[in-house]
Amino acid sequence: KAYAYNRYFDKPDLALQSYLEVVKLNPDSEVYNNIALLYEIHLKDYQKALEFYTKEIELHPSDALAYRNRDFLLNLRIQLFI
Repeated sequence: KAYAYNRYFDKPDLALQSYLEVVKLNPDSEVYNNIALLYEIHLKDYQKALEFYTKEIELHPSDALAYRNRDFLLNLRIQLFI
């Protein structure tokens, strides 16, 4: 449902709400990376994005995509402040 809201209906706010509901029901779910992407790309809340990437990595240390996305975000933030 969250994926469809974001991908097909361009409703990132509804996608975020849906993903956060998933986390409430299953805190170990693998949606933290998706939540972080919504915060980063659509809401421009980089601090929240960083928190959710880090949470994904803590829960699923083999998730290479979360590491890559967090690294990209950190490099972007460094470039913005140079």
